[in-house]
Amino acid sequence: WIVNDILDQAKIESGNFSFVERPFELDVQLEQLRNLFLHKALENQIAYSIHTAPDVPNRLLGDPLRLQQVLTNLVGNAIKFTRQGAVHLEVSLLEKNAVHAWLRFDVQDSGIGIPAEKLELIFESFEQVDDDDFAGQRGTGLGLSIARQMVEQQNGTISVQSTLGKGATFTVVLPFKIGKAAALPPPKPHPSAHHLKNLKILLVEDAYFNQMLALELLKKHIENVEVDVA
Repeated sequence: WIVNDILDQAKIESGNFSFVERPFELDVQLEQLRNLFLHKALENQIAYSIHTAPDVPNRLLGDPLRLQQVLTNLVGNAIKFTRQGAVHLEVSLLEKNAVHAWLRFDVQDSGIGIPAEKLELIFESFEQVDDDDFAGQRGTGLGLSIARQMVEQQNGTISVQSTLGKGATFTVVLPFKIGKAAALPPPKPHPSAHHLKNLKILLVEDAYFNQMLALELLKKHIENVEVDVA
């Protein structure tokens, strides 16, 4: 991530930073984001949730990779600097017309917060919140700067509200074109997991928590399953 931050910053400063416009499903991006940080949240013993308002369009046209980079930075920081409590991402619809939808992403945490004098500087390059308890977790200080430039170059806005010691809320507003609903293919019949039995499965997973979860689910749904873990 540190190398990626430096490379992204160099691209932005040289004018070589680009965006694409392609169709994507918002729920797929949010599920990837959820899975990316779920283990870390469990490890830190904090609640972690993502909620999307029902009126938010799911099929959009835009740059899903850049959206994921921005949200990964904000959620990653929130989980990193939250000792107890919760990190929550709320997605809502601000405005919509026949072509565009303006979406709002609020990343709220109950972490260490940001001093008032740092709020205007936190999006500048190499700026970081000083906290001795988290000194070993500091990165480049480029993440929020890159996130701001990514958002603003897509005609969006990013802001923060915080109280020291009580957490912070980062808000991103981004416009997207509304995509056409994809035609659903006819459902294909497939065997239920409960009809499977006597299988031998090789599970390759480096995270202990994920190993235990996968083993539990496999044994619950497949009769007489044998699982080897690598």
